[in-house]
Amino acid sequence: MQSALAPEFQIVADEADETPWRVVAGGVTIARFATEALAMACADALESAEMEAAMPPPGDGWDMIRSRGFTRHAGPIWHRHDEKGLVFGFRALPKHRNRNGVIHGGMIMTFIDRILGVAITENSDARPHATIQLDTHFVSGARVGEFVEARCELVRATKAVAFVSATVTVGERIVAKSQGMWKLREAG
Repeated sequence: MQSALAPEFQIVADEADETPWRVVAGGVTIARFATEALAMACADALESAEMEAAMPPPGDGWDMIRSRGFTRHAGPIWHRHDEKGLVFGFRALPKHRNRNGVIHGGMIMTFIDRILGVAITENSDARPHATIQLDTHFVSGARVGEFVEARCELVRATKAVAFVSATVTVGERIVAKSQGMWKLREAG
């Protein structure tokens, strides 16, 4: 696998070793693993960390959304206010790609689920909420290195349910459109 920003990361097998799988960068072993899957995960994580450090969100004013649990592994996810309102984004990293080299649909849906939740929080006095339904239509793909953005809209909110939508883009290109319903719970 080739890193665009760093030396080539290679996965090397050596059957004579107790930990036969090695991650090699620039001819130097940087880690050893018992399985090829762990070595590949390490190489993806290293490549992703380098790209993330070298390619911050474009423009000024981005703040990282602090996440815990599963969503933390998908991030970082960013947000800012601009002249059109609240916008969200993430840098498409090697850890987000599928086996075809494009960003995995599950990553796009995780991003959408997370940001629609944030949008609801901003528009519902921070009431607790949970996803009931999320429909997503994929229009095009995103590639490693691209900055993926989204805008959300609170379509309608009742006492118990919020209806929301999002459009995900890379530049002017639409990647996905989504709409969903969230259960709003009473605060406290």
